[in-house]
Amino acid sequence: MITKMRLLRRALKSLVWVLGICVLIFLAAVWYYADMLRDKALSLERDPTVYDLRVAAVGNDTITLEPVVEDPTDRWEKVGIWGLEWEGGYGRIKLSDSVTKESPAIHQFTVIEDEPTIGTLVTVDGFAFRGNPKTTRGVTFEDVLIQSFVGDCTLCLEDFPAWLTQGTKDSWVIFVHGKGSNRAEALRILKEVSNAGYHTLSITYRNDEGLAQSESGFYGYGATEWKDLEAAVAFARGAGAENIALYGFSMGGAIVTSYLVNSEEQNGITGAILDSPALSLEAAIDHGAEQTYLPVVGGSLPRPLTSTAKLVAKVRFGLDLDRINYLQRADELTVPILLIQGDIDDTVPVWTSRQLATTRPDIVTYLELANVGHVEGWNMEQQVYERAVLEFLSGQTE
Repeated sequence: MITKMRLLRRALKSLVWVLGICVLIFLAAVWYYADMLRDKALSLERDPTVYDLRVAAVGNDTITLEPVVEDPTDRWEKVGIWGLEWEGGYGRIKLSDSVTKESPAIHQFTVIEDEPTIGTLVTVDGFAFRGNPKTTRGVTFEDVLIQSFVGDCTLCLEDFPAWLTQGTKDSWVIFVHGKGSNRAEALRILKEVSNAGYHTLSITYRNDEGLAQSESGFYGYGATEWKDLEAAVAFARGAGAENIALYGFSMGGAIVTSYLVNSEEQNGITGAILDSPALSLEAAIDHGAEQTYLPVVGGSLPRPLTSTAKLVAKVRFGLDLDRINYLQRADELTVPILLIQGDIDDTVPVWTSRQLATTRPDIVTYLELANVGHVEGWNMEQQVYERAVLEFLSGQTE
């Protein structure tokens, strides 16, 4: 009997140790993933450019690329128009639908700066254009400064640069780029919008590289940046704008949506275009967790871990996920919206756009593009994308 009791106590003691170790491992994983959330979703630090491809051949206006890492960007195999970046240079490439994954990736290539030589390390991005409206799109522009209050003090005015192009109408389009991006994100569609007669204003905002930062030191996903958009709208009104359409990419779509539900200065706002908008940061975090593969045990990150990590991030970093969930405030939206998203978006879950379109069919026109990723609509479906944008603008600003 005594022996059995001793064995039982030993077993219980071992079980406690095992459970304790499991709890410690779980808490360590939670802490680590909370740090990942900070670094990937909130931090203002820009990821360094990774040159994941190499030029294998160049000639006759074509270029052949080959991967140099195990998992390069999938854009090098996607049909469409893309930017090609290398150290000290930038070009533009087009992959035709005749190329398959089994064949060498041959890209029709247009040089913007220098021509890459064989062996040059490169990467493919979605911008397709770098520089400014004049140098890359042939659109005359003016550098302007927009002042916005950053922080709680009434004297904390900061200057935010913007590109202004003149149009023939009284209607304006204000472009808002995405997280960690810059004004060049708008260059893909800017020329077509400008040629249609619209004034355009491509803005910057707090937390952009080299500009004023939020007091938190983190991206706000519209929770704070909408104030800078409000300042841009005031600038446009002061310059004679009568009709203003807002155009946001990714987190820029969150900023536009936040402005629409928070600002009391919306006179003249006639519509909004949201391209792959981050309508719920929590949904985007969960979407990323589902795609994070665990190499040892297999599968994606378990939900209890990610849920606990979000709570830890709320305490450690002040992360307010409810404040950055614009789906919960869909009933407050009042202007017509053109909503565009690809159905294989690996950054923002497509169900968020579908939900907004279903919740507000009275104001939302939804364009879902097949086999298109995050903010890749113009790159992969240029004609469809441009036609949808120009038809929407024509219906809302004239």
